[in-house]
Amino acid sequence: MEKIYFTKQGLKEIERERQILLQLKKEKRDGKHPEILHSEEVNPEYLSYLEDADLLEVKLTDLEYIIKHAEIIKPPSKKDQNAIVLGARVFLESENDKNEFELVNTFEADPIKGKISIESPLGKNLLGHRKGEEIILANNHKKYKIKKISYHHLA
Repeated sequence: MEKIYFTKQGLKEIERERQILLQLKKEKRDGKHPEILHSEEVNPEYLSYLEDADLLEVKLTDLEYIIKHAEIIKPPSKKDQNAIVLGARVFLESENDKNEFELVNTFEADPIKGKISIESPLGKNLLGHRKGEEIILANNHKKYKIKKISYHHLA
């Protein structure tokens, strides 16, 4: 069975999104919806309603699959915490720049918040490296030193 790894917070957000969509589905089902006009043409408002309902069902099915296959990321053992793996928070430093990234799955990725997918070029570049090593980031071609790797946020 395929596992989809999440941080606790990431899985909570997926579950919250599912609850919101279930509530929306209930409101659509219980509420009024456009009727088909009694003519040869179909009401465009009704067609839009049907399309929205189909999209809602697809999204709910996707979220239910994700939740069913979800597993919370656990911190690696103490001896393995000096290497970068899924869930790591990585602190990088160059001569005049500092960056912090958290490596997550693609569903949680949000580069603006510093959450980088392990599938991204940057995420792939970081995986497996250890504290003290130097890497060159593909996005800016700068050399960075790995200053710290943390898993405390996963506990």
